[in-house]
Amino acid sequence: MIYSTGDDFLSIINSRGIVLNSFDIKENDKIVWMYTEKLGKISVIARGARKKNSKITSLIQGLCFANYSIYKGKSAYFLNEGIIIDSFQDLLRDFETIAYSSYICELINLSIPENEKNFKVFENAIKALYLIKNSVGDIELLIRSFEVKLISSMGYHVNIEKCSECGSSFNNKIYFNNRNFSFVCKECNNSFKEVSLICYTTLRALVNFPIEKIYRINALPEAKKEIGFITNVYLNEICCRRPKSLDMLNFL
Repeated sequence: MIYSTGDDFLSIINSRGIVLNSFDIKENDKIVWMYTEKLGKISVIARGARKKNSKITSLIQGLCFANYSIYKGKSAYFLNEGIIIDSFQDLLRDFETIAYSSYICELINLSIPENEKNFKVFENAIKALYLIKNSVGDIELLIRSFEVKLISSMGYHVNIEKCSECGSSFNNKIYFNNRNFSFVCKECNNSFKEVSLICYTTLRALVNFPIEKIYRINALPEAKKEIGFITNVYLNEICCRRPKSLDMLNFL
């Protein structure tokens, strides 16, 4: 729908989205970073959001998942209205769920460029938050799965089927090349970090299983730690800075 207000031609966009974070501007307004299904990551001005009894205050709380009505001006998006699908306030029930859900939102905010759409990232984020909310499966393994799928969505294909150098299938020795983000066999190894068999097996499952099926995987603590080291190498390259929520996760 298109309508005009004075000299500005504005278009209304209706899209599902999730609030990543927000900050105050002026006396009564906020800028809200959202990851939306139709527009990707955008910043939206929420006018009057800080006023007492504002109708849109609940729509811009962190983690809020809603159907948003957004209009686009000449230089910015503005929040019009919305209907909450899930506020995800249940995720605030304890330190662990707060830390992991915040980490998901922060990873998206740091890795996805503004206005870039990626439906798979959006879908996986929503699924992950619902799985955390409902305490389905191993939350740490779920986060490793989200990281792996985000990394792949950003163009860093996690190829764990064949050696990236010679193309041969892996036998009993696998090594992680942190210089070009790949896995190599024993013959092509050049002082790279060896990957344990249990880590390799678990990582392969994370790559191949959809995120909603990750609860079926049983992983040893050392495998999750090793996978975390590998995904961290990728994410250090992808993200513009270190996620602050990692500081919370280190206490878990």
